[in-house]
Amino acid sequence: MLFMKLRSKIILGMLAMALLIGGSGCRVFQPNFMLRTPANYQFDEIPEKVDTVYRLAVNDVLNFSILGDYGAPMISNGGFGMNGGMGINGGIGGGMGAGMGMNGGMGMNGGVGMGGGGFSALVEFDGTCKLPIVGRVPLAGMTNREAEAYLEGLYKELEIKNPFVQVGVGNRRIFLFNGTGSGTQVVPLFLENMNLFEVIAMSGGISPNGKAHRIKVIRGDLRDPQVYLMDISTLEGMKMADLTLQPNDIVYIEPRIRPIETFFAAINPYLTALGFLASSVTTIIVVANLK
Repeated sequence: MLFMKLRSKIILGMLAMALLIGGSGCRVFQPNFMLRTPANYQFDEIPEKVDTVYRLAVNDVLNFSILGDYGAPMISNGGFGMNGGMGINGGIGGGMGAGMGMNGGMGMNGGVGMGGGGFSALVEFDGTCKLPIVGRVPLAGMTNREAEAYLEGLYKELEIKNPFVQVGVGNRRIFLFNGTGSGTQVVPLFLENMNLFEVIAMSGGISPNGKAHRIKVIRGDLRDPQVYLMDISTLEGMKMADLTLQPNDIVYIEPRIRPIETFFAAINPYLTALGFLASSVTTIIVVANLK
């Protein structure tokens, strides 16, 4: 009888502790939860209009296509062909299958590339990018179109006839934390104006452990970021989900907190040991009373 009363008290005590875990105690039993905010945290207002034209930034990896004659070699299957390339002694002249390569020229099937293919270059810490022939040029802060016009002007000054330049950013992406565990993804931004719905759809939707009514979008300098709180659990929330995401945004879908399940999962080994000990004590008491 005494043991039954003691066991009831133990169970009630465990339930009380489980309820407390929903507050500060979840840090002990669910230490993998990230980016918590206090109850009175002041989120930033979601902007109605955002400059959706991306500007090149430091650490961007740019993909370049540089051709002559308004890009005609690309149409004639030259472009970045087998024999094209931009080298040290490239000139204008060349013949069939020649490119702007070592002692080569710009011919019928020629193009401007690196060893016959497209090339990539990093926007370095000072905002410049190292390109063939022209060397280091400042590109950070420009849009793709501004960078293309600027480079076409530079190559035109080098007497390259009607230069054609295309610039693309190869590493535009956002970081998505979808609930817990394996829900973390790096999602590439294939288009200029991808919104929250498109990114969530690309990631496979919100996991069963995620809260559709508490989605945080973190943007800007991580030392002093802008933090927006989204609620897309209702049709009204669709207006929020139209927010255009920007490269390096962090989308954090808050995970569900299940304090009782988490608590009992954590203490289950101890409960098993306690049950074994209680059974052993009960057996000893029963045997002793039989004597």
